Amino acid sequence: MWKFSQYAVELLTLLLRHDVPTPPVAVELFVSNLIHDSLYIRKLSTASVSAILKQQKKKHKKVVVDPYRSVPPPPTGTFLPGNRPDNDWIMYDSSRLPDNQEKWEAMEFGDKTHWGYYCWPKEMKIYAQYSEQPKLDRVESELLDIGKSM
Repeated sequence: MWKFSQYAVELLTLLLRHDVPTPPVAVELFVSNLIHDSLYIRKLSTASVSAILKQQKKKHKKVVVDPYRSVPPPPTGTFLPGNRPDNDWIMYDSSRLPDNQEKWEAMEFGDKTHWGYYCWPKEMKIYAQYSEQPKLDRVESELLDIGKSM
């Protein structure tokens, strides 16, 4: 009997897609299975809830930046790993710590830690300033309405 419920949860997990909203009944099933007796069903449910949360994450605005804005780019085909003048702007520097709101919002953060070590991507996108991002502290009325049918 246990294997049939395990197969059912496996099949439901395979039905999750990033472009189709998960029905509230399925969300409720996966959340309730997070405390199931079977370790395998708990693992499947954990992965499913993670996928559902990623699906419902708000999109954040990104902007294109030029990593060579302060120095000219190196010759084509050369790779110089490590600290260089063109990646100084993304490195940690204790003398450039933001001490007020304007400096904090003007900082640029690269979310890919490997960018700039050997070379830069052709088009580098980073997250826009905090003031341009979607609001994080939302009230219940601003949340997605797919859960209201539960």
